[in-house]
Amino acid sequence: MKKLAVVICALMMGCSSGEVSDERINNVVRVFWHEHDRYSVLVERSDSVYSTVSLPVNTCGSKKDAVLIIADVPAHEKMWVSAKIRHGSDLHANPCIEELKIHVHSLKDVEGGAWNHGKFGSGRTSVIE
Repeated sequence: MKKLAVVICALMMGCSSGEVSDERINNVVRVFWHEHDRYSVLVERSDSVYSTVSLPVNTCGSKKDAVLIIADVPAHEKMWVSAKIRHGSDLHANPCIEELKIHVHSLKDVEGGAWNHGKFGSGRTSVIE
């Protein structure tokens, strides 16, 4: 009976038994919003060296607010991203996101990013201010 309850929980609510790790990306200088819950960030690695990091989009279960944008970074500090990532869950072969928090100075730091669905079209998201 206990196994049946676990299976029902997993199917209906996205419950899983995988290990959760806390991840953090520091030195974020730009945030791009591609569509729905797809984001990427530009990270300063050293003076004049930058890299783009695509943030994971595979949310665990039916989490509707897995991505949060929080305007709490002081003007003189770099932005950052924190995530709770579930590894080895029963429902997801790949790691999934329990929670993704993008910490910015203000909502104006979020820029529109490009998206491409192959033969179904491509474009660029416009941020509404």
